[in-house]
Amino acid sequence: MCFFSNIAGVKKNIVIPLKDVKKLQATKTLGFVANAIKVSCENEIIHYFTGFTARDEVLSSISKVWATVSQYAEKAEGEEEEGEADELDSQHQPPTEADGA
Repeated sequence: MCFFSNIAGVKKNIVIPLKDVKKLQATKTLGFVANAIKVSCENEIIHYFTGFTARDEVLSSISKVWATVSQYAEKAEGEEEEGEADELDSQHQPPTEADGA
């Protein structure tokens, strides 16, 4: 799974091998915007990807490929985690030069 952003000229690349993903979950930003995916990895790192206009379709597509390569793969749940909004908003900040972007 690959992620690239270019916010105000600050570039960020993230590559996550699907075989290392333990869990994929639909989640929300701001407590009500259903536009985010939470990716939990076997090394205990958690990534949040936001801004999807078709989040459920993207999650379904990723889940299908994930199911073919990961021992952790389960059918992705369409329900958002309760209480994720505050955690997501505080942890998901635009990348900065200090991040090595």
